[in-house]
Amino acid sequence: MECARLWPLFIALFVLVGACSAGHSAPQGPPAAPRWQVMLDVSGGVRGIATSLAVDADGAVVVRDARHGLQVEGRTTEIQNRALTQLVDALEARSPTPRTDTGHCADCINYALRITTARGRHGVRLDTLSLRDSSYRPLVEELLALQQAVLEQHLSQ
Repeated sequence: MECARLWPLFIALFVLVGACSAGHSAPQGPPAAPRWQVMLDVSGGVRGIATSLAVDADGAVVVRDARHGLQVEGRTTEIQNRALTQLVDALEARSPTPRTDTGHCADCINYALRITTARGRHGVRLDTLSLRDSSYRPLVEELLALQQAVLEQHLSQ
């Protein structure tokens, strides 16, 4: 008889606990930031180039062409992402000094490169001439190839 009186209390307690925890999950922190993000602005030249590319470690790519009013989103392939990660890691390990190295020629293409990693942000400005001997050259070339691939894929659709 004592047990029969306690059942309604147990049921009420069970319903109360279920109602209080419904819709609540364990607190989640902010989403993890990508290990790195690289942005490249390309401008100048005889034709008046004005493009930008942003890519991060998760493989998200955004290409903008201001001259043509175009914005294209894409993804890196696994091979491209691995190559970019290795290049960013190599630059981060060497800790190159951010600098501006432009102004050598009037019709050169100018490159503004910004790299963000867990260690911080740094950037460099280069032009066609200064890029040739720069430690940033492999990364810039990989980014330009990625930009071309994303644009070609968009145009083929």
